[in-house]
Amino acid sequence: MKGKNLAAAVLLSCSVVSSASGQTATEGQTAGGAQRDPSARWEPSKGEPVPPKCAAFLGKWSGRWMNFGTSDYALWVKEVSPTCVATFAYYNTQSEPRNFRKGEIKDGKLSYLCDTARQGTCTFERRGDDMFASYSAAAGNWSEATFRKISTETQ
Repeated sequence: MKGKNLAAAVLLSCSVVSSASGQTATEGQTAGGAQRDPSARWEPSKGEPVPPKCAAFLGKWSGRWMNFGTSDYALWVKEVSPTCVATFAYYNTQSEPRNFRKGEIKDGKLSYLCDTARQGTCTFERRGDDMFASYSAAAGNWSEATFRKISTETQ
């Protein structure tokens, strides 16, 4: 038990040092309710916090699309910067994420081109404790899903 407590203390101290830098937020970190001026540029020396609406995306989320079979998919948001740029992966839960990308959270939504063949866009938006997901493509294809948090892991 001593080893686990020591490991937890080391992990906690690493999280505190990381959050003190002001560069990114990870799960469990709060922004202290501070509001970000959208016109302001982030400077590491200021230690600007991540806006709560953006930090709310952190963690692993899983859901099943209405019109896309029986597979579960996951959205893993590893980190969010003070300017609301998320580092994330979207993948089938039957496998591990292959790559992480960056995308901006705007107006409480993370959207990106998730289906290049059909020019389909996936959009994720927090609604209460869940993540609402929608898909739409140029040809009129669409789907929706509710993703639920499965882990607060960000590493």
